[in-house]
Amino acid sequence: MFTIDGTIMLEKLVDFHLNRNIPAEYDSKNDIIKKPGIIFPIKLSAESPDMKRSAHVELLTLFFGNTSVCYSPVENMLRSDEEFLNSLNWINTCNHDSCWRSDGLRFLTKYYFDMCEKVAPDIAPIEVPTEMSIGWMSFKVINVEVHFNHKPEGYWINIKKIRVTIEEV
Repeated sequence: MFTIDGTIMLEKLVDFHLNRNIPAEYDSKNDIIKKPGIIFPIKLSAESPDMKRSAHVELLTLFFGNTSVCYSPVENMLRSDEEFLNSLNWINTCNHDSCWRSDGLRFLTKYYFDMCEKVAPDIAPIEVPTEMSIGWMSFKVINVEVHFNHKPEGYWINIKKIRVTIEEV
């Protein structure tokens, strides 16, 4: 069987589907930036080799601009409406195009090691059966509105709130 690195697949999906040619809109009076974005649901799972213990997590990953990365753990992926998406506690991992592939996706590696430790603490994580599924939701994000605390220096944005507008497909 072939093994594919899930983070590389996710990077390629973002590269293909996220239109980075649309310029961001800035509202400096209210400290708001509007950018195009995309969301991918991710399911991670690990199972002990004896199949007695398992762990799983469902995440929504949000990519916007060039390229900011956020994620939010969710209980189930059944809802995909704006009210649900805007009620999530989005965790920002990166706001710069030079490091979104490394720093921005590091949370997936942390989940991987935590789940392997939970289900099989006595063996190397490489020996634990794991799986990563990248889904496609029935909408596309057409606008990500980022409310931030104004910070003039650097490229890190101190995000207060993220509001997502979607278009049904």
